[in-house]
Amino acid sequence: MVYITGLAVHQASTAYRGQGKTDEKAAFVIADQARMRQDLGLLRSGDEIAVDLRTLTARRLDLVNERIRQTNRLRAQLLAFFPALERVLDTRRVRSCC
Repeated sequence: MVYITGLAVHQASTAYRGQGKTDEKAAFVIADQARMRQDLGLLRSGDEIAVDLRTLTARRLDLVNERIRQTNRLRAQLLAFFPALERVLDTRRVRSCC
């Protein structure tokens, strides 16, 4: 397993054609960069860096899921009191804090 920084993936993605920022494109860029580049550090499952990355990734996923739950609860409460808001507000486009 190798580690590629987000900045490196972002910079490399400009060289690949395709629509904007999608999960499929990011996965392709990461896989292609891992295949082509020789300067990437190897991670072993017991490495401290690998453990830290796994912890940070899990924490980020928890934060994202909590944000989604908060948004859905707020949207449900608003729509319970003001059903017309769904037509006026686009509640699917909530700015991310993270």
